[in-house]
Amino acid sequence: MAKKALGKGLEALISMKEDLEPRSDAVSEEIDISLIDINKDQPRKRFDKEKLNELAQSIKENGIIQPLVLRKEPSGRYTIIAGERRYRAARIAKIKTVPAVFRDVNDRELLQLAIIENVQREDLDDIEEANAVHSLMESYSLTQEETAKVLGKSRSNIANTLRLLNLPDRIQQYVSEKKFSAGHARTLLSLRNEEDQLAAAEMIIEKELSVREAEAMAKNFYKKKDIKEKEKNIELEFAEKKLSDYLETKVSIKGSRNKGKILIEYYDRDQLDELFLKISKSDE
Repeated sequence: MAKKALGKGLEALISMKEDLEPRSDAVSEEIDISLIDINKDQPRKRFDKEKLNELAQSIKENGIIQPLVLRKEPSGRYTIIAGERRYRAARIAKIKTVPAVFRDVNDRELLQLAIIENVQREDLDDIEEANAVHSLMESYSLTQEETAKVLGKSRSNIANTLRLLNLPDRIQQYVSEKKFSAGHARTLLSLRNEEDQLAAAEMIIEKELSVREAEAMAKNFYKKKDIKEKEKNIELEFAEKKLSDYLETKVSIKGSRNKGKILIEYYDRDQLDELFLKISKSDE
């Protein structure tokens, strides 16, 4: 079977990616930092304050070595394509102007370049990266294999990254807050429902489990639970049968040994009267 040709969208992305960083011979301009705006669709939402302060101190001492990549706006302002971390550190350092080069891109290309830059630089946390990769695939209708080519990653890496988005929001937040790793989170995908995933996540945090320990916990999560459930069902089935035999009608028990409901069926008024007499007699 012939290999599928890369789409024009993918070719354009690869071309943009290669043109993202300023060439060594590119001439930069000094731009008033007050005229620069961040990209509102920037996939990166969290910036480490300590690392920003360290970069700010370096900028104070050495300046900004690598220019920002900006887009000129009709209003006379500029939007960041690449280099938001440098921009934020420069503001902390109270730098008035920053070196910049320019790229002529539309809004969609602006978003895609921001995603590519952050993912390739590993500047995103695992959940931000998963959302960014998903956005990239949706915008350009890319397969996982094509996305891997654009980002310089393996297809299995892309697949594992996207799997995180199948987890509940609270667990995704735990990953972003670094309460446990993406590896921990992926072990929870084997559990049956959101309630069990959340319970297991709390256990990982409370017991400070390693990824391997979390895998073992997830693998054995249902063993004791299933045994208890089976024992409970046998006991309730036995009780249903005894009550049905005694009352001579169908009896259903809903719930557990600790709490539930007993449903007694009757099919006419005479049978209801007989049931009432039997139950009343048993209370004497």
